[in-house]
Amino acid sequence: MIKTHVLKGRRNGADGSEWTVNFKLSEMDCQEKLEVPVYTDVDRETFLRDIYPLRRPAVLKRVPLGPCVRSWTVSYLAQKGGDREVKVHVSPEPRMDFLHKNFVYRTLPFDKFIQRAAEAKHSDFFISEDESYYLRSLGEDVRKEPADLRKQFPELAEDFHIPQFFEPEQFFSSVFRISSPGLQLWTHYDVMDNLLAQVTGRKRVVLYSPKDALYLYLTGDKSEVLDIDTTDLQLYPEFVKASRYECILEPGDLLFIPALWFHNTLALQFGVGVNVFWRHLPPESYDKKDPYGNKDPVAASRVLQSLERTLGILEELPPDYQDFYARRMVLRIQSRAYLRQTMEASQENSDTA
Repeated sequence: MIKTHVLKGRRNGADGSEWTVNFKLSEMDCQEKLEVPVYTDVDRETFLRDIYPLRRPAVLKRVPLGPCVRSWTVSYLAQKGGDREVKVHVSPEPRMDFLHKNFVYRTLPFDKFIQRAAEAKHSDFFISEDESYYLRSLGEDVRKEPADLRKQFPELAEDFHIPQFFEPEQFFSSVFRISSPGLQLWTHYDVMDNLLAQVTGRKRVVLYSPKDALYLYLTGDKSEVLDIDTTDLQLYPEFVKASRYECILEPGDLLFIPALWFHNTLALQFGVGVNVFWRHLPPESYDKKDPYGNKDPVAASRVLQSLERTLGILEELPPDYQDFYARRMVLRIQSRAYLRQTMEASQENSDTA
């Protein structure tokens, strides 16, 4: 039996028009669905004692973010942000695909970008009148410096108070994330812990545990599965085994996203968010030439490079030998590197298959 669900959100454009997403679920009904836990009035002590050690996503409500929640209207953002040029993603469709690049990069003054991103239809456009926009702010020198709201948008940064849930020296970046209503971003993971502050608008966030990486069809840090609601299970049959954690962020909400947790976002309205990243591993663990903060840790990169060399050597053997020794390698990796609970869960899955 196929069920049809309708997901609605209101555009914040001048005409107040609504957009809808219709999707059908069939086999995907079998996917385990879990709610992200919600905590209210969280302070630093509570976060570090009760939430952070669990290494699981959490929605944090009523954490003071400053006047931004009230003041960041379209007109206010345009006025304060001014005509500073920003590089934005522009796509003819709302579901952006980083792997196949169904978008182009264009440069706009910040105030013009804000106005376009908030519109239902565009009188000025690059591709089409209903194109979608997405801004991920960058540092002054995009090849060397991480984004920092205090440097790129100092007047707006005064309105946003970064929650003090980590030590000041751990701070890595604060990133503007501004998107058109209906815009959906590809599933990916980050290597640093981060807080996503949903300042204005509503956003759906779907997350997957690092332990479910085997089911996400990864290319680098990104999943090949773009449609996470009505996934083609003939093309991606294992995806249904990944447990889906979901939450809706309201204006003023924070979402704690631990490092390595995969996440996919859908803007239910025109919205403005700020992503705050911090280094929770020793500083030498991170690639010093990574201003985006999304490169694998140095040791992990070395391991992956070694694996590629090992697989090249394995190809010197006949196919049946390759298969046998590859299985031995998997068993060795499981026994040496998998967390015990992960191994037990894998065993349970194989027992019930």
